[in-house]
Amino acid sequence: MLVIHKFEDYDKWKKVFDEHGTVRKAKESQGATIFQDANDPKQIVIISKWENLQKAKNFAEAEI
Repeated sequence: MLVIHKFEDYDKWKKVFDEHGTVRKAKESQGATIFQDANDPKQIVIISKWENLQKAKNFAEAEI
């Protein structure tokens, strides 16, 4: 799954993202990689790995 996200404070966002790791893992995420845009450090791209498309969709559609 690929997500493009823009935020004001990377450190604040990253802390929440890390804390949310247990939820992603419980929903069967197989991990994620974060890339920060060199031209716009307030924008990131997250690529997360899932066993299959349905599990990724279930996570994306869940109210967490």
